[in-house]
Amino acid sequence: MKQIRSIVLGLLPPGSIIASIQRYQERIFRETGNASALGVLPLLPLRSYSRPVAPPKELRLNEPLAFSPPVEYRSSMYLPLENANALDSLTEKLSLGYAPTGEDEMLLFPVFPGIFLCRGGIPPLSAGIVPGKELLRSASFSAVLMEYRCSLPRGDWWDSIEERIHWEIPVRKPQKKLNRGTE
Repeated sequence: MKQIRSIVLGLLPPGSIIASIQRYQERIFRETGNASALGVLPLLPLRSYSRPVAPPKELRLNEPLAFSPPVEYRSSMYLPLENANALDSLTEKLSLGYAPTGEDEMLLFPVFPGIFLCRGGIPPLSAGIVPGKELLRSASFSAVLMEYRCSLPRGDWWDSIEERIHWEIPVRKPQKKLNRGTE
């Protein structure tokens, strides 16, 4: 069976956000049977590459990242980044940019400014399962270079997905602004 390989630079949320998103994805799977909700580690994809790249020396966010309720983009569901300008400081160190149409055809999911939830739409689910905004805000992320290997899709999702993290570096938190009082 032919294998697909894709490499994605992304931001890995802290454990508390990963746990909250994975609970939501498990609920999607239980209520809809959509296996793609359990397919990959929650990641905010920033860019795709054709081969592994070296890690940057340092990355810093402008402000904590926050995520909004789910939206659909190119037949996939995401928790979209609410404050995309928080990534501005990353663009100084990385060539970011979300893949234009066609470039991400062989990726597991399109590169989009949000955390991938599942392939296809989400039908109405039980009330109260979307993680609250207070659970989806943080400045503690790691940058990772993730490689996915899988076989060609059967139906709506890929078969036998393998994830490999090539490297992981902490993303520095925003600098605190000092309030200088008058003397």
